[in-house]
Amino acid sequence: MKSLSALMLIGMLFAISAVNANWGYSRVAEKCQETYAGHCKKNTICDDPKDPGYCDVTDDSDLAIPSCMCTIWTLIGKGDCYKGCMADRFDPRIVPNIPAFCSSECKSYKLKTPKGCPPIPQSCKLD
Repeated sequence: MKSLSALMLIGMLFAISAVNANWGYSRVAEKCQETYAGHCKKNTICDDPKDPGYCDVTDDSDLAIPSCMCTIWTLIGKGDCYKGCMADRFDPRIVPNIPAFCSSECKSYKLKTPKGCPPIPQSCKLD
């Protein structure tokens, strides 16, 4: 029984990491990922600058992709992020409750930027 529980936990962790690592749960998310993943300037953050073994390399695509999604959903919804999100095509295996997902996502954008979508970081601007 313990091994079954362990396998289920491992499976859940892989599923969660897949959602976080892969934005391809909808057509809009996929398009935004294609557009911004790999196009943002790399940032190196070191806990101890003298020891490069403790450095992380990140980029701002985790900020750019949601901003892109918010912008596209708002355009599709003619000013309403929720309507645009609901019109997107989702993978029901990853997003089983689309209305709740869209409500949560669009509310979080509104909390970050009350008058619209969060801006695309300067490090991700496309030419």
